[in-house]
Amino acid sequence: MGSVQHYFATKDQMMIFALIHVHERIYQRVNACLDPRSPRDLVRSAIIEMLPLDDERRTEARIALAFLARSAVDPEYAATLREGYPYHAVFFAEQIRRAQQNGEAPADLVPEQEAVILFAITQGLVNPTLIGHHTEETVIDALDRHLNRVFRGG
Repeated sequence: MGSVQHYFATKDQMMIFALIHVHERIYQRVNACLDPRSPRDLVRSAIIEMLPLDDERRTEARIALAFLARSAVDPEYAATLREGYPYHAVFFAEQIRRAQQNGEAPADLVPEQEAVILFAITQGLVNPTLIGHHTEETVIDALDRHLNRVFRGG
């Protein structure tokens, strides 16, 4: 306990540090996947890194869930959480736009709207997967089916 208190004056500081650490780990894993692959593959890789499909990602999802629960009643936590959301939307929208330019996604899609939907689907899969309601196969199948709707030739 003393060593934790040496680094963090409050439990809130420790929680915020943990969330930032989780986001950095996910960001590093996603960046490790970023090579000149198709926009669909990049989006798929990024989403898979956010899903609790192994022990490491389940631990991260538990931390994020605890933070989310606290953010529902604490404006400071909510503000911290909101800061990270635009990065996902921008990344997804950029990949959809890139796919449209390459003829790999329908031209009539609105990238920003599709990005919101992709993020919502991702978040909607996290908790049921975390509690064991969905198997990895079910989650991957659902993700691939939706990505095939957004990206041609998936």
